[in-house]
Amino acid sequence: LHAQPRAQRPAMTPAERAAPAAQPATSPEQQAGMEKWQKAMAPGPSHAALEPMVGKFSVHSKWWMEPGGEPSESKGMSVQQWILGGRYVEQMFEGDFMGQPFHGIGYTGFDNVMGKYGGTWMDDMGTGMMMGSGQMNEAGNELTISGSMPGPEGNDVPTRMVTKIVGPTQHVFSMYGMQDGKEMLMMEITYTKM
Repeated sequence: LHAQPRAQRPAMTPAERAAPAAQPATSPEQQAGMEKWQKAMAPGPSHAALEPMVGKFSVHSKWWMEPGGEPSESKGMSVQQWILGGRYVEQMFEGDFMGQPFHGIGYTGFDNVMGKYGGTWMDDMGTGMMMGSGQMNEAGNELTISGSMPGPEGNDVPTRMVTKIVGPTQHVFSMYGMQDGKEMLMMEITYTKM
């Protein structure tokens, strides 16, 4: 048997090479789903409300071991920047805590689908992650996130974190925890833009 010669495919013209590839047809349902996805992934006004928290800040921290006691104080620095196309604010924190060097990383963002702000925090004073979610007030200058952090005995410790945006160059973070069944102010950090 003799092999039949393979038919030669005609060469593409320059116009054919330049033409965009044909896209598969989409149904109305698929189109509506794509539009919802585009809306869900786009940064918007709720993300922009975090802009005062972006920059390089000097930090003054106070923390309390018991209600009404004298606070311990320290200083540090925090660099906070937009990541992933303006969807999240990344925080890189360094200072000291009770005489020991302290480093932490946090992320804050807004979930368009859930309609909530979310935050995570990790530092070198432990191996657990703090997570929570919450809302901004109507004035757009106070963000409250409630969540929990791992306790030393493996229990979840409820926390409430409030960030007050004082102005374009300053915000104040306060963290509340539970002691003897009552909420108490555990930490207050003032961020001043450098």
